[in-house]
Amino acid sequence: MNNSENEISKSELLVVTGMSGAGKSLVIQSLEDMGFFCVDNLPPVLLPKFVELMEQGNPSLQKVAIAIDLRGKELFKSLIKEIDIIKSRNDVILDVMFLEATTEKLISRYKESRRAHPLNQNGQMSLIDSILEEQQLLSNIRSIANYIIDTTELKPKELKERIKRCSSR
Repeated sequence: MNNSENEISKSELLVVTGMSGAGKSLVIQSLEDMGFFCVDNLPPVLLPKFVELMEQGNPSLQKVAIAIDLRGKELFKSLIKEIDIIKSRNDVILDVMFLEATTEKLISRYKESRRAHPLNQNGQMSLIDSILEEQQLLSNIRSIANYIIDTTELKPKELKERIKRCSSR
C-alpha cells in the first residue's frame, strides 16, 4: 500500500489478519470493491507460492489482499516466517493490516452472530478464554503490522473509509 516511485511496478500484497470477529471479512469485501484481488483463509505456507503467481505479471494480481487467521490452526504459526521470507526477497511490496477490538465488543459480536470462536470449536473453552488466548497467540503478528485498526467503535461504513485511507498511502 506504499507507492514510492521506484516501487510502482512492483505488485502489492496486503496480509489482513487480527482478532476473530474484528472485521476481516468486511475489510476483504471493501478491498475487493477497491480493485484488490482477494483471498480469504489462505494457509501461510502458501504465501510464497502466491507471490510467485503475482510475479508472473498477471495484471489482476497487481494488488492482492489475503486474509489469514487462526482458522488455519497450526498452519498460522508459520505466518511471521513466511512474511519474513517474502520481505527478504524484495519482489513485492508487502504490508500487514491487523484488526482488533475490545474483548467486550468481540464477545458482543460473537453473541450476535451465534458462531463459535475458532479456538473453541469443541466447546471446551469459554468465549472470553478463547479471545484472551487468541490475543496472546496474535501478539507477535500484531507487533509487525504496518496498520493496526481498532474496530470497536467503527460502523461498517467507517471501517470501509479507514481502509480506503490506508490503501491510498
